[in-house]
Amino acid sequence: MKFDKTTVIAVVLAFLLGIGLALAAVNFTQAKTAAYLLAEVDVKDYDTFAKYAQGAATIMKNHGGKYLVRGGMVSPVEGNWIPGRIVLVKFDGMEQARKCLNSPEYRKIKPLRDTSSSSKAIILEGTAKE
Repeated sequence: MKFDKTTVIAVVLAFLLGIGLALAAVNFTQAKTAAYLLAEVDVKDYDTFAKYAQGAATIMKNHGGKYLVRGGMVSPVEGNWIPGRIVLVKFDGMEQARKCLNSPEYRKIKPLRDTSSSSKAIILEGTAKE
């Protein structure tokens, strides 16, 4: 069977387009969703909490966490929520955030936080990476 040049080019282009679409689909399904550790902290003992915060910063960074908010001024907008201190740490995903918080090094310093403050914390799933 003999094919003309136009048919061969069309078949090759269709094949390449198919490969491109398949790779794009794989990349889309493998896109990770960012996760955010959000904590509201009421500090009772600033000296002890400072030791915790210093150790936590290193641990978060070593586990891929990036501080987006770490204390600072809070300006309430709605409701009765007036937190003392907010911490927001971005991770590449929920699993990475959990691994950080469950790591032996974090568990070792966690008692410093527990004795120097009271806190509430959650991990939020963000949007897919661009």
